[in-house]
Amino acid sequence: MIHPFLLAIFPILGFFVRNTTEVPLGDLVMPIAVVFLLTLATWLFATCLLGNPLRAGLFTTLCLIPFYFYSAGSTTKNAVKH
Repeated sequence: MIHPFLLAIFPILGFFVRNTTEVPLGDLVMPIAVVFLLTLATWLFATCLLGNPLRAGLFTTLCLIPFYFYSAGSTTKNAVKH
């Protein structure tokens, strides 16, 4: 049941990989900690709500997915305008 946490930190690590020469490794600590804590809070809330930690993990993962598509949608919307 680690997939929500891995999915949550994936964009941060992806950004770091594309910018390794400009972003020090120490600058990853705070964003990863914040994302981890928010994911943990969502998972704990969903566990209390659903009563099943596995379903809560799936719910948490499904809550994270729209954040990946937000930038793609806004980029497409801007491209269509111009």
